[in-house]
Amino acid sequence: MLKFIGKRVLQMIGLFYAFILILFTIMSMQPGGIQNQFIGNPNVTPEAKQILIDQLGLEEPLPVQLGKTFLNYTPFPRSWFPNADIAPFGGVSWSQFPRPVGDILLEALPRTAFLFLIAVVVAYVLGFKTGKIVAWKRGSFLEKGVMAG
Repeated sequence: MLKFIGKRVLQMIGLFYAFILILFTIMSMQPGGIQNQFIGNPNVTPEAKQILIDQLGLEEPLPVQLGKTFLNYTPFPRSWFPNADIAPFGGVSWSQFPRPVGDILLEALPRTAFLFLIAVVVAYVLGFKTGKIVAWKRGSFLEKGVMAG
């Protein structure tokens, strides 16, 4: 059983990094690059644009950017790589730059957990009640409709 779970975990990790690679490829292939989305504002001064490009590392070669992207999504102690220019888990937010993604996720975690728990309780109660009703009405139209639903 542990061997099966280990294989599945490794598959999920591989799929996660394949997904990151696909997203990185799509974002880097768009016309003008990702920087035009965030620094294309004509009201931003050229000095401010250059500072943002330097902070985001957009002048580095794509393999270096990809490596930093992978490091940003790897949960390891930052003390392992003291000279690495990487942000906490998830990197830096594009929409709320320069706020780290990890901070945004931690801020939303309580509300998300509350909604998840409410949904699980409601699904459990409704599923249990519906299952009892359907079990007593085997072969009926009600069972077929509930099972299809």
